[in-house]
Order: sequence, then C-alpha cells, then structure tokens
Amino acid sequence: GSAFICPEYRHFMKGVEKADSFNFNPHKWLLVNFDCSAMWLKEPRWIVDAFNVDPLYLKHDQQGSAP
Repeated sequence: GSAFICPEYRHFMKGVEKADSFNFNPHKWLLVNFDCSAMWLKEPRWIVDAFNVDPLYLKHDQQGSAP
C-alpha cells in the first residue's frame, strides 16, 4: 500500500485497475502516529450495504402502517 509511493515499488501496482477494492495502512509507512486504514472501492455502495442496519429479513407486510 504505502510503499507504492516509492518509484521502485510502483511496478507492483500493475493491474490494480482490475481490483474491486484496495486497502492500505498509512500508519505503517507514512509516519501516521495512530492506527488507521484507507480503503477504496470500485463500487462504494458495497460498504454501505454491508453495514445496513435495516436488513431485508426484518421487514414485514405491516411495516410503517402504525398510526
């Protein structure tokens, strides 16, 4: 991840455009002094759907019909 900033490691990035996601940890190489992670998704909706708190299996026919 963070090593790809260095020109000598950029050849490892060939084909990254075919990936669905890319994640790296700046705190390991970029001198960030707290734990963090950066993630890029080809389709950002995937992460929104993964953390959905209104799952389909909890829905029912009378949902929203209360006065």
